Amino acid sequence: MAKVSILYPIFRNQQDVLRDLKTIHNQTEKDVDLLVLDQRSGKNKDSKSRVLQLFPKVNWIEKQFKNIAEMMNFGFSRAASDLLIYMPPNIGLKPNLVQAYSDAFQSSGMPGMIFADYAEVLPDGKIEEKRLRDYDGDITERGNFGYVKGYSLKAAKAVGYYDEQFNRAEEYDFRLKLSEHHDLIRVPDVRYDVFISPEKASEKMSVGASKLFYPGEGK
Repeated sequence: MAKVSILYPIFRNQQDVLRDLKTIHNQTEKDVDLLVLDQRSGKNKDSKSRVLQLFPKVNWIEKQFKNIAEMMNFGFSRAASDLLIYMPPNIGLKPNLVQAYSDAFQSSGMPGMIFADYAEVLPDGKIEEKRLRDYDGDITERGNFGYVKGYSLKAAKAVGYYDEQFNRAEEYDFRLKLSEHHDLIRVPDVRYDVFISPEKASEKMSVGASKLFYPGEGK
């Protein structure tokens, strides 16, 4: 089994596909399962041929998805490891980001671990989670958030992946369900972070995900 799976989506107007994939490939070990989901209806033949010439083991899939949920579910179903990293395009990755996420996952001992959307990879390879209000742009070369996410495949499959009618509230519910698989879960919001126990997650789910995030919560 691969050590880590990387899901890399290609959207319609995206540029620099080859550059991004080189960056990802250069910072990973051999036991990496790289899934490229090309949603541009076969309009990317030049990039595809160049990528496959350089990286013949890349799993390049041309498929249109109705929404992000469908794309994520497809990635979950095709991943060949227990850690899936969602690696969005054009975020200017730091050289050690993928390896740091992989190492942290391997050593965490928590099968449902979700890594921070906003984080800094420290010089010693450790990942320091940051609240959005403390974010200083260190996760990428260009100071772009990027929404890098790590998912445990075992935990994701146990809770049924994403809902097909994906929206932000349902992503919160998905993350809350994952909290059953370890002692503490970090649920990121676009404004605030909330650190909750499984017990608190259960209470929160009873009032709905829309009630989760308010100023000052999670401090």
